[in-house]
Amino acid sequence: MPRLIFEQIDDTTFSKIQKQIIDSVTTYIPEITLTNVQINPNPDSNSIYINVEYKIILSGVKDNIIIDFSTLQ
Repeated sequence: MPRLIFEQIDDTTFSKIQKQIIDSVTTYIPEITLTNVQINPNPDSNSIYINVEYKIILSGVKDNIIIDFSTLQ
């Protein structure tokens, strides 16, 4: 995903990010099922927020994580 950081903030880039997240989680964390991956742009700060909603398969617990790409360095 680092190569996508300098791409235009548009639907094509969002789709690439979303696909990469889904593929990576499916491959490396088979214990969870993704229920939603939402990309939210913030053009004013030139950043994006990624909301990943998931369910742990064995326990059925649902949760989410929000990644703020404006603060990652």
